[in-house]
Amino acid sequence: MRDGRERRLERALFAIFVEAAGALIGQLVAAGIDDPADIARRLNRRGFPCWGRPRWSAGAVSMVLRRKAWLDARA
Repeated sequence: MRDGRERRLERALFAIFVEAAGALIGQLVAAGIDDPADIARRLNRRGFPCWGRPRWSAGAVSMVLRRKAWLDARA
């Protein structure tokens, strides 16, 4: 079983991932691309890694957008 330090480190790394992926996804949304499946295809073509998955999916894009909004609200 993992200890608290490992969990905190994993959460911190995930927050960094969400910020980076959220920034890129935000640029695509600002450019008028708002379909999560289209965003996922573009991220996969660019080779941007997805957290814990081999490829981006529409669900992963939506999750990052939700998590980024949640993190932004907490700041």
